[in-house]
Amino acid sequence: MDDHLSKNMNKIRVVVADDHRTLREGVKALLEAEQDIEVVAEAEEGRDAIATAIRVKPDVVLMDVALVGLDGIEATRKLHNEMPELPIVMLSAHPELHLVRATLEAGAIGYVLKRASGRELREAVRSGAQGKPYFSEEIMHVIRERARSSGTPDPARAENPAIALTGREFEILQLIAGGHSNREIAEILSLSIKTIETHRMHIMEKLDIHDVAGLTRYAIRKGLIEC
Repeated sequence: MDDHLSKNMNKIRVVVADDHRTLREGVKALLEAEQDIEVVAEAEEGRDAIATAIRVKPDVVLMDVALVGLDGIEATRKLHNEMPELPIVMLSAHPELHLVRATLEAGAIGYVLKRASGRELREAVRSGAQGKPYFSEEIMHVIRERARSSGTPDPARAENPAIALTGREFEILQLIAGGHSNREIAEILSLSIKTIETHRMHIMEKLDIHDVAGLTRYAIRKGLIEC
């Protein structure tokens, strides 16, 4: 296999869905400014985005929230049902957390603002391709502030009492939803990284959720971060 073909195969393949051609072209240029990302298809509206993603099977879909016809949130919900392993990162002009929450509940893995830098857009796509949540820095700032101010939730808020997360586990879950790494959580709570890893494993086992994106969606859905 020649080097050129090998490089192309290693690129993160992206579908960009937005109803404004100029914006799509701008996003494509920003994403492809570095060599590891390639926009393989574009879509103008929700149903087109679903059909295109199913056809080309990209590594990541970058989906505008405000598509015409079938909006981006509903398109995300339908596409996630069809291809649950496909990472979908939302692209939006609006930083309101109720929209972030709605997109995560629909199945998105991240949320990036249209005014984000090229670096943020590329990092959002790279994170999505690795199955990791990504939020614009502006969104993360608001999420972390809400996480700090809301306090540790009551474990009784869990829908299923059999889950029985401890107060410490809820606290760690809240910090995970705030975008903190194991090391950062260990520093915040003055615990060892090994202890945090153990708590994290117990949380995943109790909730039967085994990825960070799923934990983030669960935490926001349950009000650990008020939107």
